[in-house]
Amino acid sequence: MSGKVDMERQNGPTDPNVYKVSMYFEKGCDFNEGEYNVEINDIVNGTVNLDDYQLVEECISEFFYEKGPLPDTTYGLTLQETGEWEDVFWHKYYKIIKLSVYDWE
Repeated sequence: MSGKVDMERQNGPTDPNVYKVSMYFEKGCDFNEGEYNVEINDIVNGTVNLDDYQLVEECISEFFYEKGPLPDTTYGLTLQETGEWEDVFWHKYYKIIKLSVYDWE
């Protein structure tokens, strides 16, 4: 058995995915029913797959769940991959590291 410590196993990914995302919410729509638009505009680091896209949507949904987004507003979000170890399983999720608001009215 090697004396090396697997740092990725201890701390998570050393080169996490980072996405720049736009989220638009239109007046009259129900955010909690999923009536909003999410687009990944730029992949700063990593690649995107369906699992990551779903985790990005989940992060945005949880962030806006309490108060909801402002109607007719575009949000620019930068999200970074992170997670936690539970026994031998890595539970990946995304966190918002930057939020910009664009009001078009």
